[in-house]
Amino acid sequence: MTIQQIILEEMTPGHLEGAVELSRQVNWPHRREDWELAQSVSRGIAALEEERVVATIMMTPYGDNAAAINMVIVDAAMRGRGLGRKMMEEA
Repeated sequence: MTIQQIILEEMTPGHLEGAVELSRQVNWPHRREDWELAQSVSRGIAALEEERVVATIMMTPYGDNAAAINMVIVDAAMRGRGLGRKMMEEA
């Protein structure tokens, strides 16, 4: 699948299980509860390949003029195709 076929969506609770799977893939300790907390204070984007979450990014606002980018993960099979860059541009 090409990067152009990847769908970017606003992250919803329906994407969290896929986000947890990506966390496990990169040996991060984030559980579903951690993702739920992050989602409650952040705006997130999920990249989907045929409805499977293949990348995530979260933006946590700090006041009106600043935000932190976090929870950036790209599935190992999707790396090297510019997906991380696309996620950063979308954020």
